Amino acid sequence: TAAAVAIAGLGGPPELVAGVAAAGFALAQTLWSIANRLQSPAPAGPGSGPVGARERLARQRRSVGGLVVHAGVALMALAIVATGVGRRELVATLAPGDSAVLGSYRVTFTALREATRPDRTVVIAEASATGPGGSLALDPSLSAFATSTQAIATPSISSSILGDLYVTLMDVDRSAGTATLRIGLHPFMSWLWFGGGIAALGGVVAAWPARRRPIRGRAPLAAAAAPPAIAGLGADE
Repeated sequence: TAAAVAIAGLGGPPELVAGVAAAGFALAQTLWSIANRLQSPAPAGPGSGPVGARERLARQRRSVGGLVVHAGVALMALAIVATGVGRRELVATLAPGDSAVLGSYRVTFTALREATRPDRTVVIAEASATGPGGSLALDPSLSAFATSTQAIATPSISSSILGDLYVTLMDVDRSAGTATLRIGLHPFMSWLWFGGGIAALGGVVAAWPARRRPIRGRAPLAAAAAPPAIAGLGADE
């Protein structure tokens, strides 16, 4: 599939390429089945004429909804395989101007700066990353609270269709001006949520109640005729 070819071109491991190709094949097969059901004639009722794709979808909503659920599950499986097998991380201590390379991304550390908040002091590492999506600014930080001895890290995240880039500030050396960064690549992370949404949509389509339609071509039943009046009924004898 195209995703597997893209990952192979970015230097992904062979097991990741194989997993993505398998999940992509399952997804393509499911989409083909959905299209085939919408194009093939649906069973027609008595007196029914030709029906369009919308009508066929209404009549086969349970089977089509089930296939949409399968498509969502295939996307989720692709994301799980890609994230579990293709996840990569490195930790690097960088001086201003130094860079670290992970996969197709180069992360460059620029400088440290400090910001004071009412409840905490924040140390921010100014950095940038260049990769398949171009250049982007990063600002991972460490927050030190007066009531806690443990600093809280806030990562800088960049999401794309092929994966998410996480850059976390782990430690700083103010005297040397260096920053220790943890850089992580998580392939296809956003596809997990997208696949879950598609699976939920398929469940709604399958469970949606059918609309009752009158049977065409059948004449309405004639009203029952009133019984004939009996002559002389109620007359004086």
